[in-house]
Amino acid sequence: MCGAKKKAKQAIAAANQATAAAQADAAAARQELNAAQTASAAAPVQVASYDNAEAYAQADIEARLRRRRAGAAANVLTSPTGIPATPRLGGVAA
Repeated sequence: MCGAKKKAKQAIAAANQATAAAQADAAAARQELNAAQTASAAAPVQVASYDNAEAYAQADIEARLRRRRAGAAANVLTSPTGIPATPRLGGVAA
């Protein structure tokens, strides 16, 4: 009986050691998980910036076209002949 008790005690001690090791591994895994979650939450998020150079260039082109159209209309309306009243474009009114 003495040998069986000794073996049982050794088995219980081994199981306790295994349980303690498993608990330590689980605690380490929880710490790593918490550290990873904290690090990802605290890390700044990089946002791509949009370069408006193309939009500004398009706006400049449109502004130039508006000024040219306004200038052409003003030239026609304020010219000595005014708006020609001929059926053909470029015809001369008599």
